[in-house]
Amino acid sequence: MMIPFTKGHGTGNDFVLVFDPDGQFDLDKEVVALVCNRSFGIGADGLIRITKKDGVWFMDYRNADGTIAEICGNGTRVMAKYLVLNHLVDGPTFEIGTRAGLIPVISKHDGSFTVELGPVINLNEKVLVEVGDNQLQGNVLSAPNPHVVTIVSDLENLGNLLDSPKHLPTPILPQGANFEFVQIISASEVSMRVFERGVGETLSCGSGACAVAVFLQQSLNFDSPITINVPGGKLILEPIPENKVKLTGPAKLVAWGEIDIEALRNK
Repeated sequence: MMIPFTKGHGTGNDFVLVFDPDGQFDLDKEVVALVCNRSFGIGADGLIRITKKDGVWFMDYRNADGTIAEICGNGTRVMAKYLVLNHLVDGPTFEIGTRAGLIPVISKHDGSFTVELGPVINLNEKVLVEVGDNQLQGNVLSAPNPHVVTIVSDLENLGNLLDSPKHLPTPILPQGANFEFVQIISASEVSMRVFERGVGETLSCGSGACAVAVFLQQSLNFDSPITINVPGGKLILEPIPENKVKLTGPAKLVAWGEIDIEALRNK
């Protein structure tokens, strides 16, 4: 079977998009993992199947290992770019359906997109985070996927993030989490590295940036908007009422082609 695809990214967080309005493609966990594999497939941090649910464009998001995720902040912007480019939405404002609910989107004149994510809830739980020889205090938030936000003095001291950081006690996060490590630059700007659950270290994480922004504003009295520098670029975060966050950043579509499912399975 041949399946058309589009490749895109938001600040380096990259995705394979499959347009499937009628739900005809069976993209199981194994297929998604093969598609996202950077050696045997196309390569991506995740796969977005664009389909329809209750009359709304719906983002069926899977991590690179094929597991289901509630939402992807950068992915919503990339999907929004696809919808706008293909004239599938009317006007600069519209909504995208996700497992976390409807996400309002604004397409901006400079080519960036603003998406309204959340609610982001500080669960007021702390865990011990172990990265290499480092033992750090992490703060657990829901965005609504699980995040652990940790303030560090120097991001370079973390070394590589090839393996998921360990956390104690483990029962607090039974399904694992995304880990955000944050170095403060000023009262309105930080730099961030992230290990995404089911993916590994990525160049950016939108929902993680939202979790960081809420933590910084609520716990450290940060000014708004907050600039978060990630390895793949720059995101602008604005916490708003009801524990929501406006996330603004770029979205790029860079390649189009077809996936040969049989060739993937017979690697």
